[in-house]
Amino acid sequence: MSKLDFETLSILSEKGVEFCISVPHECGECGQTTFRAMPEDLVIFVDDPAAIYAKAHGVTKSEYRDWVDDECIAHCAAKTRAGRRCRNMVVGGYQVSAKRWLELQGGYCAVHGDGVKI
Repeated sequence: MSKLDFETLSILSEKGVEFCISVPHECGECGQTTFRAMPEDLVIFVDDPAAIYAKAHGVTKSEYRDWVDDECIAHCAAKTRAGRRCRNMVVGGYQVSAKRWLELQGGYCAVHGDGVKI
């Protein structure tokens, strides 16, 4: 059970109170983004901040975590001759937003531009 009273938050929201959550930049950028939250977002945020950070970035929580784990870099989808995934960066995939990282999934680096194994 959440520590916040959803009914009270809803009443405040109806009266014009706005709720904001500071979402940290994950790509080496300084500062943060402000996410305008709804009462239900605050209730979720108390127990699961990553879910709201993901929502603020426009991706799922799983995609958000993968993006952070990849340090905001979209990696090549090609396989090497040894069968391992290429760890080169996709062209234009350095320190990209979560949405852009998601769009670049399945893309190739400059070496594998045609998807051929090396």
